[in-house]
Amino acid sequence: MARSMIGGLLAMHYAPDRIRVSDPVDHQREALSNDFPIAVMEDNPECIEDADVIITAVKPQNVREVLISLRQHLKPSSQFLISIAAGIRTQSMMRWTDCDMPLIRAMPNTPALIGYGASVLYASQNVHPSHRNIAETIFLERLNLPRIVNCLPLSFAGR
Repeated sequence: MARSMIGGLLAMHYAPDRIRVSDPVDHQREALSNDFPIAVMEDNPECIEDADVIITAVKPQNVREVLISLRQHLKPSSQFLISIAAGIRTQSMMRWTDCDMPLIRAMPNTPALIGYGASVLYASQNVHPSHRNIAETIFLERLNLPRIVNCLPLSFAGR
C-alpha cells in the first residue's frame, strides 16, 4: 500500500522533494530509491523531522513499535498522523504516541492499490479541518470518487 500511495502522490504532482519514506530493510530502501525520485532513509525520526503529515503505512503488528519509537519526535501542534493500519484501536494508537496527536485513520480497500476503489476516513476529535482536507485529497480525490459519506461517527474499526 505504501508504494501505491507514493506513486499516487507523485501522480497528483506532489513535489518529490516533499516526500520522504523510511524503511528498516536494506533491499526495500534500495528498491524504493530505484523506483521513485524521493528521499529514502532508514531512520524514522529523521524521516518525520519537519514533516507536516506523517503517514504510517506499516503492518498492523508493527504499529505499536513504530509509534512508540516516534513519540519523542512528534509535534502535535504542527503535524498530524495518518494511519492505514487495520485492526488497531484508535485509543491504542493515541496511547502509543503519548501525546494529543491529531490522528486520521484511512482504510483503503485493495482496488485502491491501482487507483480504483474506496477509502473510509475517520478523524480523531482534535483533527483540524485543514488536516481533513489534506487526507481527503490524498485518499479521495486521487480516486476521483464522489463523497458518499461525509463523516462516520465511530465505527468498530476505529474504536
